[in-house]
Amino acid sequence: MTPEEHQAQHVRLHRALDELLACYLSQRGEPRTSVHDEIYALMKWSHQMIAKPTPVPDEAGEPA
Repeated sequence: MTPEEHQAQHVRLHRALDELLACYLSQRGEPRTSVHDEIYALMKWSHQMIAKPTPVPDEAGEPA
């Protein structure tokens, strides 16, 4: 992998993480706890979404 490809991969990963975090935070209403608990909860939630993803708003007939 070239340095440019490596950098492009990081950009893709950051965008995907931003999207994942936005989705995760939009579905949580509870108060925040320690950062370690939050990271664990995010990873657990992300794993659950692989098995049963939440529909994207435009797929559910709602505006995006």
